[in-house]
Amino acid sequence: MEATKNGRVDNNGFMWFRVSNPYNKRRVSVGLSSAIIDNMRWVEEQGGWVYGEGKERVVTVKEEVTCQSEWNRFACYVLVESFCVRTLDGKLVLRYDFKHTHKIKCKWE
Repeated sequence: MEATKNGRVDNNGFMWFRVSNPYNKRRVSVGLSSAIIDNMRWVEEQGGWVYGEGKERVVTVKEEVTCQSEWNRFACYVLVESFCVRTLDGKLVLRYDFKHTHKIKCKWE
């Protein structure tokens, strides 16, 4: 299942997400308390995550190849941390991802 932020915060302080289940094509809404979201953001900011709107971010990284041989493959990895909300019987309801664009690891092969 994949959830997308509705962008709506109601009068009770809940942020709403739309969850679509690809198996039965059913869409449901899930509300998370803004206190929970603020707590998740606080935990991530302690690790250096920076809050920003939008899905795209331009990151400039300068890498020097230190190996003497030619490289055939280049890979770039971004640290992604997730908070999962589950039901009491363990079913996944919502996963909230935080992408740490300031922690990029490049690998040359």
